[in-house]
Amino acid sequence: RPPRSTLVPYTTLFRSWWHAKTFLTASNTPVNYPVFKPVAALTVVPWLLSHSQITIKPSNIIALTNIDKQIESGANVIQIFDSWAGLLPKKNLVEFCYIPNLKIVNHIKSKKIPSICFPRGINKNYLEFCSFVQPSCISIDYNIDPQWIKNNLKGMAIQGGIDPKVLLLDREKIIENIDCFSFKT
Repeated sequence: RPPRSTLVPYTTLFRSWWHAKTFLTASNTPVNYPVFKPVAALTVVPWLLSHSQITIKPSNIIALTNIDKQIESGANVIQIFDSWAGLLPKKNLVEFCYIPNLKIVNHIKSKKIPSICFPRGINKNYLEFCSFVQPSCISIDYNIDPQWIKNNLKGMAIQGGIDPKVLLLDREKIIENIDCFSFKT
């Protein structure tokens, strides 16, 4: 195991169970990725929700062992991606997003390691998610107004929020687009 630096974070990534479940289902369908989201919202997501009892549960020991191995290998931050959370209807967010992420975050906290959660696409539900799960940091998608999230999540670390397409622009346009992320205290 490499020695951990307290100055340089070694962040590892972990896919939430909903993300993994949705991705595995999508990869076993004839639907290609760019058109998956609208198709999934109509067909795959309802099927997954109705068949959740036969799939991997969030407390699955393998998932937590994976996190333990990442920490043993030197990770001093774990980022949990729930990239498909935005496909869930609001009525299913607690069961399929908040509770599984809470179990994972609590396991990470028990190891005295900070966690970053990215429940992509849940929009204004970020506030409820953070209150329920209480990660060390929240990663936002580019549809969230950074000033709104800063004002509503007082004191929580926030990362992300930049549309990836911005990185394809020229330098001046990139600076113009990221200026809204510089908060003055």
